[in-house]
Amino acid sequence: SDDPEVQQMWASGEPMNGLWDMIRIQLQLQRTKLNATDICTDKINIILVYEYALVPAVIMLIMACCSMRRKRFLPDFLSGRPGLAHPMNILEDRSFRFSYALAFGIAAQLCHDLLFGDSDLYKRYITSRPEGQFKFLHVLYRISEICLYCVIMYPIFITITKRNILFFGMGTIYMWGLTIMSILRLAWLDCAALTLESHIIIMIKFLPSIGCMLGLSAIFPYRMVQLILGKNASMRVTRLEYVYQVEYVRDLFINKTDSRDSAQSNSVREKLKQALRAISYQRRIGFRYSPRIICTYTAVGIVIYMVLYGIIKEVSYWIKLLTDILDLLEGIIRAIGIGGESNAAGFEPRQNLY
Repeated sequence: SDDPEVQQMWASGEPMNGLWDMIRIQLQLQRTKLNATDICTDKINIILVYEYALVPAVIMLIMACCSMRRKRFLPDFLSGRPGLAHPMNILEDRSFRFSYALAFGIAAQLCHDLLFGDSDLYKRYITSRPEGQFKFLHVLYRISEICLYCVIMYPIFITITKRNILFFGMGTIYMWGLTIMSILRLAWLDCAALTLESHIIIMIKFLPSIGCMLGLSAIFPYRMVQLILGKNASMRVTRLEYVYQVEYVRDLFINKTDSRDSAQSNSVREKLKQALRAISYQRRIGFRYSPRIICTYTAVGIVIYMVLYGIIKEVSYWIKLLTDILDLLEGIIRAIGIGGESNAAGFEPRQNLY
């Protein structure tokens, strides 16, 4: 080895101590090298983008509340305005299930950035944290911080719920802004050794959330154009649509009387068909998964995706580190002559797995 520290260890006459010290030093060097080449930071601080997004989110929140009237709490005060504007209405209409699912996918990415990103204001503005019996204040602060930042999701949900030209227009601009900043976040990276492979790996991490944003960025203007052209002028539903679950439960309460003659007339073939139909899955006519189920599956799926991404990245890191250690051990074995001069002459370095 050309390292002067390594040569000094071998010259000291203590090969075993020098061996372990050299392994420890090389392990630290390889770990520092991998950390320097794998870690990338965003030139665009997405948490700062979320902070600025709170301004239009609060404005749309106030506008949505002013468009509603209070029915019970002081209905005569200020003509009943502002009222309570629900961000979701999954009972009236079932044609916006996909839009709600995409919104929940973006919310899952937001919560991941807040929990595992650099969203803690204590790190930037406050030098000390509560300690001792007041340590719970920091936990309470983090919970409040997540609740505050999640307000930026309100314009997306209220756009889907309101379903009018005004909110579709504002929601489109708002959604386009978030989408552009998220794409620029992936385009402008500050890495020690940025390669095409590392860039693709980072893009894979945020692929689900970017897909959800692009989907809503196309759906909102499409719905707005529909309203402007009058093709779907009555997008707000005033009555309950056909809901399969309601009809199914209603059929359970209907008394069905089967005569003995009809039961006896069934052939063995028909009974066999009924038995197979009972144990096999069949899609019922009119059945549609509820928005709650679809939204839950989407959010949980994205969370599992990001957790698996972190696990795979950590495993690949240790595989790289183990590979470098094995290369180092082979070099040490050749240096101390265990492999013999003949083996040392034909020695070829190990090819990295990654």
